[in-house]
Amino acid sequence: MACISWGDFEDGEFDELPTSQCLNEISEKLKEEGISLAYLDIDSDCYVLITVPSSDIDEIKKLAQEAGYRIQDSF
Repeated sequence: MACISWGDFEDGEFDELPTSQCLNEISEKLKEEGISLAYLDIDSDCYVLITVPSSDIDEIKKLAQEAGYRIQDSF
């Protein structure tokens, strides 16, 4: 996977955003590089985050569903 420069997120612009909105911003930046940011929905207020190639996200969601879980890629 591509290397991402996190400098855009270290300038304080996102410091006051709710977690879900901040994760959406990061997700959009990653999508530009072909990477999906997703989380395993474990019916909790925690985010179990994963990054995977965008080309694989649909298959991963399908496998998670077959295992009785959900993977979401929007926050």
